[in-house]
Amino acid sequence: MAETTNIAAYAGGRWSVLSGDGKVRETVLALPLNRLIAKIVFIPAENSGDPIAFAEPVLAAMSPYADEPLAVSVENLRETVDGSVALAAALPEGSVADIEEALDAQNVNVTRVDSLAFGSLQSAWADIPDDGARRLLLVEGDESIAAFVADGRSPCAVRALSPGPGMASEIMKTLLQAEGIGGAKALSEIVVAPPWQDSAAQDAAAQDAAVPQGEGADGESAAAAPATLSEDDGRNLSAFAPVRRLGHSLDPLPGLLERAADPSSLNVLPDTWGEILDETRFSNKTKRFLFAVGGLWLAVLATLFAVPWVYGYRTDKMETLRRQHRAEFRKVSEKKAQVEAVRSVSNHDLGALETMRVVTSVFQENMELSKWNFKRGDKLTFSGTVADGNERKVYTFKDGLSGIRLSQVSGFEDDDDTPFFTGVALPRGVSQRGGKAVFDVECDFKAQEEEE
Repeated sequence: MAETTNIAAYAGGRWSVLSGDGKVRETVLALPLNRLIAKIVFIPAENSGDPIAFAEPVLAAMSPYADEPLAVSVENLRETVDGSVALAAALPEGSVADIEEALDAQNVNVTRVDSLAFGSLQSAWADIPDDGARRLLLVEGDESIAAFVADGRSPCAVRALSPGPGMASEIMKTLLQAEGIGGAKALSEIVVAPPWQDSAAQDAAAQDAAVPQGEGADGESAAAAPATLSEDDGRNLSAFAPVRRLGHSLDPLPGLLERAADPSSLNVLPDTWGEILDETRFSNKTKRFLFAVGGLWLAVLATLFAVPWVYGYRTDKMETLRRQHRAEFRKVSEKKAQVEAVRSVSNHDLGALETMRVVTSVFQENMELSKWNFKRGDKLTFSGTVADGNERKVYTFKDGLSGIRLSQVSGFEDDDDTPFFTGVALPRGVSQRGGKAVFDVECDFKAQEEEE
C-alpha cells in the first residue's frame, strides 16, 4: 500500500504531492500541527468503550469555534493499568476555507486527514533512545513548531508553538500537560529538528528568494518563512534542559505512509468532507454501471446509442453539483456567522459602555486597563497591567473573557450558547515591566471568516 497511497501536504500556503503521481482523485492530506486541535489524554477504563465521547468535550474546550461541532478522532497510544493514553484531535471546519480552495484547485477528494508532525515524530524515534528519559522534541516547520514531550518513545504531550517571547510560557504548559499524563519527571534534554521540505517546496523557496521581498514569481505575496528558533529562543530553551540540534530534518513521508495503512491511526476528516467523498464514490460507481449498461445496449441494439450519452450527461451534472456543494456550504456558514455577529453588536445596549461593564466583570485583583479602543461590530483592543506582576491572573482574565455569554448582556436565555466575543487573544503574550505584568488583549465581535 505504501507504493500506491497518494499523499499530499498543504502547508505554508503551498500544495505538495508527497507520494503518488498526483493524478489520483482520492488522497491522504497532511497538515501542519497548528491547523488541528490536538491533545494527548488519559482515558479511564470506564470510558474505554467510547473514547470519542470522552475526548470530545476536552477538545471542544480548546476550540476557538465554541458553537461548532467537532469531528473528533482518537488514536490509542498505549494501555495502562487504569485505562489508556490516547492522541485526540479534530480539524475545525470553520478554519478550512483556504484548504478547500486548494482541494478544488487540485480537483481531489480527501480520504484521510493527518498531520505532518505525526509523520515526523515516527522518523524522530531513530534519534531518540527508548530509555524512559523525558525529552522535549521541537520540530521546526512551515507554519509552527511542533512540540512533543515523550518519556523514551512514549509521547505524553503535544502542542503547536510559535517562536518568540511567549514560547517559554507555552513550553511550560506543555511540560505540565506531560506531568498530567506521565507524572512528574525531570527533563533530560531538548531535541530540535530543522524544518523539512520536499523537492517542490525547496524549488518554490528558491524562487521566492530570487524575487523582491514580499512578492512571489507572479507578483503575489510569497509564502511565509518557516517557523524556526532564533538565537534568543535557543538561549531560553537552555534554561529548561541541554539542547541538542539534529543535523538533519525529519522526513514525514515514511511515517505518513505507515499511518495511512493503519485504520486505527488518527483521521480528522471533517464530516462534510466525508459526505462529499461518499457522494463522489457513489457518482463514480453509478457512472461505471451506466457505462456498462450503455455498452450492453450498444452491443444488443445499436439504435440505442444515445442512452449512454444521456446517462453520462446526468452523472456529469451530478458531479458539477457535488463540486458546487463545498462552495455553497462555505457561503451558508459565512452568512450564519455574519448574522450572529450583527445580532451580538447591533443593539445599542451592547455598545462601548456595556462592553466595558462585561470586561470589568471578570477583572482580577490588582489589574488596571489602558488604551481602550472599541469598534462596534468589529473589534475591541486594550492594554493592561497587573501591579503585583502575577502573569497567571492575565491568563485567568483571558479565559474569563472567552467565557462571557451574550445572555449576560441581552438577558435572553436563547443566547446562553452564543459567546459575547467570537475570539479573545493575547497577541504579544505577557511581559514584565517595572515589576508589573504587562499585556495587550484583542477581542473580536466578528466571526473569523468575516475578518480581512
